[in-house]
Amino acid sequence: MFTILAIGSGQYLQPIRDIFWEYLLWVNENVSREYGISFDIAAILDQDMRDLGKFMPPSGRLLLGMAADVPAGIGCLTRLTAQCAEIRRMYVRPEHRRIGLGRAILEGLLDEARQLGYPQVRLDIARFMTDAHRLYRGLGFEEIQPYEGSEIPLDFQPHWVFMERSLAAGS
Repeated sequence: MFTILAIGSGQYLQPIRDIFWEYLLWVNENVSREYGISFDIAAILDQDMRDLGKFMPPSGRLLLGMAADVPAGIGCLTRLTAQCAEIRRMYVRPEHRRIGLGRAILEGLLDEARQLGYPQVRLDIARFMTDAHRLYRGLGFEEIQPYEGSEIPLDFQPHWVFMERSLAAGS
């Protein structure tokens, strides 16, 4: 059993930092092994924690998945433009995968984006994350070209998939 919490400013800072770090470490290890590239994950973590407000109301959201009262997963929504939100830092800890937590966090982020009035949501995802690709496609995301505002450097973009989903009524 799990619950999804909408996090407000100043809440759960250490669990957020811990999950962000675990996510960045996991991504960096995999892209290093798969593609021979790496990120300065300490700098990315510091930047994310300094700018945590971008994932907070009024234009963003941060959802924390709890399994048995333990922080188990995270997903963030931030504004790209007035018409488009971006999903960032979606991650479920390995021991909590395959229980529907990732799907619940993603559906929660899509609901939040609708409530905020965004007609469109985008994301970028490393090619090695094939399970996540299936999740996103299963919820209506389609591949697009790299988009302006993505945090993925131009040199790394061939190793990423860029996706988009309309949030128009009925989609």
